[in-house]
Amino acid sequence: MAKALRLINGVPRMAEVTGADTIYDETLVVGVGGILVGADVTLPLGGTYESKDLEIYLGGQFLEPGLDYNYIGAGPTRTQVEFTELLLEGERVRFRIEGDPDIIYDETVVVGAGGITTGTPVNLPSGKSYFGYELEVYLNGQFLEPGIDFEIEGTGDSHTQVSFTFDLNENERVRFRIDAF
Repeated sequence: MAKALRLINGVPRMAEVTGADTIYDETLVVGVGGILVGADVTLPLGGTYESKDLEIYLGGQFLEPGLDYNYIGAGPTRTQVEFTELLLEGERVRFRIEGDPDIIYDETVVVGAGGITTGTPVNLPSGKSYFGYELEVYLNGQFLEPGIDFEIEGTGDSHTQVSFTFDLNENERVRFRIDAF
């Protein structure tokens, strides 16, 4: 049985990797002619996913389901996605699958009119709470660093808010994700 570094209650710990936690991490280099919008793309090397357990990165940017790509098939085991934009020859698409999709928290907020001012507390959608640094935050697909780009709000172990160290503009997309195991 393999071990992996996991964030447990906000503390890094070595933990066993079980069959349900198997990590799939493969990259597809887009071939000649690119990949057309709406074309079915099969995950490399027979990868399968359910839903929220799939992470896709294009050139290092974390893509968002429903906006940048769509799931294909009814599940629970899927093998394909379709992209909503043309992928060009030579672009690198990383597919990563890990964790239990039934307990992964993955919510996106579109910033409303007037934006969000630096330091203003922002509630996580659905009243979600988190422990320390287990929360991942992305702005328009770019990973934000805790303590640099955003601050954890509140005291104690459980938190429900963050604040940003810069202004957010109207229509920017903030994605909150907790990969629970």
